[in-house]
Amino acid sequence: MGVKQAKSAARWRRLWTVLAVICVIEAAGMFVIAPIWNGGSMVGEIHALAVFIASAGLSFFSLATTAPGAALWTHLSRFVFAAAVGLAFDVVVTWALWAVGFPIVNGTVRRGLMEESYWLGPVIMAYAVIMWLSYRRNLAKEG
Repeated sequence: MGVKQAKSAARWRRLWTVLAVICVIEAAGMFVIAPIWNGGSMVGEIHALAVFIASAGLSFFSLATTAPGAALWTHLSRFVFAAAVGLAFDVVVTWALWAVGFPIVNGTVRRGLMEESYWLGPVIMAYAVIMWLSYRRNLAKEG
């Protein structure tokens, strides 16, 4: 990797890290403000949105901590891995909070489909692992 590429990668890493921190701060603030927002009438919706924003932060963190590589397939598998990590976090945490009775409301909860969606979190986590392995294989091919 040349000096110019290393500087570019470092800039991107800083950007992903800053975005991750902003998302986590925003999500924490939403959890704090949810009970008083709009008179407490939207607590579950605000919590669901906070979990979604935290999952975006985790995706940005995944991008910040993985090497970009040079090949197109390495880039694509890295971004798909980061998206799968965020999605897995969102699904697993939402389901877990719903299971313990925490006030969280999204479309799946409204339609009464959470009980039969228990399998979705582990499947998405397995997909994230597969994408991690794909990313690492592509990165290793680059040398």
